[in-house]
Amino acid sequence: MLAQSALGVALADKPVLHDGPPEDAVSRVDALGAGPTWELDPLRPEQLVQTTRAGLVGVDSSCQRAPATAASLRQSVEFAEVMFERQKWSDALRHIAEAKAQLPCLVDEVDAVEAARLHLIEGIVAHEQDRLEDARVAFDLAQRFGTEPSTGEVLAWDGRLASPDRGATLLDAAGEALLNAPQGTLRFAPGVDPGRIDLRIDGRTVPLSPTEALPLAVGHHHIQVVSGGVEGRMVQTYTIRLTEDSPAVVADPRGLVGLSLAPHVNTPALADFIRAAGIQGQTWVVAGDEAWTYDTEWIRQRPIDLAAASRAADRSTRLRAAGIATMVTGAVVSGVGLWGLNTARQQPPWEETSDVETWRRSQHAAWVGTQAVGLAAIATGGVLVWTGRPGQ
Repeated sequence: MLAQSALGVALADKPVLHDGPPEDAVSRVDALGAGPTWELDPLRPEQLVQTTRAGLVGVDSSCQRAPATAASLRQSVEFAEVMFERQKWSDALRHIAEAKAQLPCLVDEVDAVEAARLHLIEGIVAHEQDRLEDARVAFDLAQRFGTEPSTGEVLAWDGRLASPDRGATLLDAAGEALLNAPQGTLRFAPGVDPGRIDLRIDGRTVPLSPTEALPLAVGHHHIQVVSGGVEGRMVQTYTIRLTEDSPAVVADPRGLVGLSLAPHVNTPALADFIRAAGIQGQTWVVAGDEAWTYDTEWIRQRPIDLAAASRAADRSTRLRAAGIATMVTGAVVSGVGLWGLNTARQQPPWEETSDVETWRRSQHAAWVGTQAVGLAAIATGGVLVWTGRPGQ
């Protein structure tokens, strides 16, 4: 979730997340040897979260159409059921496709029973058409909406809808696979107020602690973030495909405004938020006077005196400037000496008298001395540049 391209990543590849003045944060990490950096300010959450309201960080909405209401979804499911009962498979699939397109675009809370029934009908139709792989996918989705997380009770076959020989075995297998599936995690990002946000996963309200991660079966999930405020109750819907190594993170941009990073540094919540926000590789986090890095683990950096570091940086700049000027001067002087030596070597035959030869030898010595002075100046400038390099 990020406007990285607008931040000059091509020129600076180390992100700095901070909660204070940008110049202090960048100066601190520069003094610690971070190299080229670009700053991310959590006080400006639009850098980290693309939406202006609570939502899933790092997960794009799957909605490809206009927003849908619970009433429009219910109507599509009812039409699909009618066509299913009449065994008009093509018409049933058309309404099923319409309902499935509405699911990620809902602005109302989804009903888990209704969504499970939709996918159950889809699986039965696919089974009737001998599309067994499509039937397995549909039954998996039916189980994700139909399984009761608190008891682990999976969705049972509805004998009133169809006889068991029309896919009950596949539905049971999907339920067993879901219960034994590897686990991914979902958590709140720092700054989220759980009292203002309700989290609904696959049609059910799920309590989530601000400091804990919620284990979820990997694969497809329908997640809704329900937030309250002056604008009233608002629902944002996301469909995600959860993996073991990429946690989903629920963030609230309003909670990032004025967020102090110190309580969240060295926590899994901030680490997951950084990765879910799309920030990869080594990330610097400056919280007050402390600096940390996060890549695969949190590492606290050594304390640093910014004033002393600034003085050292100024000294290094002066030394490098003096060194470069000395090297340039030395190069010019050395060039003059080289030119003079070349001139002294060119001796026309008619000038080769003893006095002229003596004069040329003295000139040769002078030009050699000039070149030696130039080379010494180049060496001195190189030493100054080396001495003035950052970190010295």
